[in-house]
Amino acid sequence: MLGLRSLPGSWAASSARVLETLDTPEMLQSLDRALQTLIEVAETAIVVYSRAQKPTLMYQCQSSLAYADGWQNYQDVSYALNPSYLSFRSGRLSGVQRLRDIALVDPSPKVDVARYNATIDQREEIGYLTDGLPGGNEELCIGIDLACGNAAMIAMTRRRTRKGYTSQEIERVGLVTDFAAASLRRYWLNHRRLQQKSNPQRLGKFELLTARELQVFNLLMEGHSSLSISLHLDISVATVKTHRKNLYFKLGVATQCELFSLSRRADTEGHVR
Repeated sequence: MLGLRSLPGSWAASSARVLETLDTPEMLQSLDRALQTLIEVAETAIVVYSRAQKPTLMYQCQSSLAYADGWQNYQDVSYALNPSYLSFRSGRLSGVQRLRDIALVDPSPKVDVARYNATIDQREEIGYLTDGLPGGNEELCIGIDLACGNAAMIAMTRRRTRKGYTSQEIERVGLVTDFAAASLRRYWLNHRRLQQKSNPQRLGKFELLTARELQVFNLLMEGHSSLSISLHLDISVATVKTHRKNLYFKLGVATQCELFSLSRRADTEGHVR
């Protein structure tokens, strides 16, 4: 049996950072870094599933921005084939599991995957690959129940290995699952509360923005440069640029001109500010 002594020394400092940033937009990145002290992964994404709407991509690491089209395909349609989503729908998305093991219990529906912006590929853990996302990976999932019928799925991926995620790695992550779940629930509740406080009528794609991304968005709409935003929010210019890339991705725009156009339409419809 693994015990707390099985956790690396770096976990203590990194988990403390999670607590320090618990009520800030930086918490998700802190949690990602803490989990990466336990096992070797290449990328982490956090998806929120809901029975009432399509999934929300709450967090992804910087390199995932290179696969913006693929993530959009996933959020739009291919999520409906994903075993983790099917597991959520059946009430079994909980704890630490390999995606390939979830797929054995919740196989993807026998449908024309091309209609879901995906391509059949038996080399993949789930037998297909969402168009625009990289192949050849293995995935470890942490399922977490959230409030009001929602659930979060922390997906940790890396290049496929001969052994795959080992039982020791799964047990090690399992030791901190309660900590990760409590942190993410707290963040989610605060995130929703801030959204409702800032504007209870805000709808659509703008719900995908974190509180910090919304701050950056509003300052951009007021004409501030990245440097000016960094001074206003007391964050680095590099961090501002990361938030800009994230909100561009979530709002489906490529240029600041498109962002201004989207803002004008949203203001007219009463969706922001």
